[in-house]
Amino acid sequence: MIGVAFSSVVIFLYQRLIVLLATVLKDLFTPIMIANLSGVGGYYSNRT
Repeated sequence: MIGVAFSSVVIFLYQRLIVLLATVLKDLFTPIMIANLSGVGGYYSNRT
């Protein structure tokens, strides 16, 4: 039970870091770049 609580804190902080980075970097990415990144991610997620 304690391990679950500690891991939930780590996951929460990790997700907050992703949100903060996305907020900072959102102006650097154009819609074309985002589409290309989504395509690459879709390709690699379908390979498994």
